[in-house]
Amino acid sequence: MKKIKLIIWIAVLVLLESMGYARIFGAVPALTFAFLVCVALNDDDFYTAAVTGGICGMLAGSLLGRSFSFIFIFYTISAAAVYTFRKKPRYTHAIFKAVFWCGLLTAVMELALFALETGSISLFALYSIALPSVLYNIAAALVIYPLIMRTVYNEEKQRKLIT
Repeated sequence: MKKIKLIIWIAVLVLLESMGYARIFGAVPALTFAFLVCVALNDDDFYTAAVTGGICGMLAGSLLGRSFSFIFIFYTISAAAVYTFRKKPRYTHAIFKAVFWCGLLTAVMELALFALETGSISLFALYSIALPSVLYNIAAALVIYPLIMRTVYNEEKQRKLIT
């Protein structure tokens, strides 16, 4: 049932992301990226986290008109990295980890894409390209995280409390 819910979430987020109506300062939120960070933080299965990252990367790379191979690889590696480092620091709430990882990895992704497209990195790129995307994805993670916890991972938490 959890995998079906994840597929529904991915479909809805890709649809919202591909519409492109929510554009602020030229930045469109990468809803699927915020989603994969939240899934990688909460799922207990590495395979599910990595496959979710790969599917989100495949859809984002093919539907949004950016570098397919880079987006696919970056999303998959990001999901694996967040899953691997999710327990550090141990006593920090996962929503703060989601904000941190989403912001940091979005900045890296935007700067790498800018460097691939133009061949250089500048302070202008950090301010005008990366910052709006980082802030937008952090806001998306803050909205998506509680919704995922209520819809997808609620039953798992209840099972852990019972056992």
